[in-house]
Amino acid sequence: MVSIYTYYAGYIDPSANLKELNALKALYLVCSIFLRGTSFFAFSRYFLLSRRLQTKLKRMEPDYNMNIQ
Repeated sequence: MVSIYTYYAGYIDPSANLKELNALKALYLVCSIFLRGTSFFAFSRYFLLSRRLQTKLKRMEPDYNMNIQ
């Protein structure tokens, strides 16, 4: 009986194919988590620094509403 997996006189083991597929799924998951983490870190760090800078600038500018005696 000729197997449907026979191609170019080589036998492709379906279980090996499944292992490769699971490895690719895991690789995709790891890459997507990594990219999400790096993008979140980059943007949150940027906004955090800008907010800190704004707070510092507000503290440094003079308050003209104060009554100087």
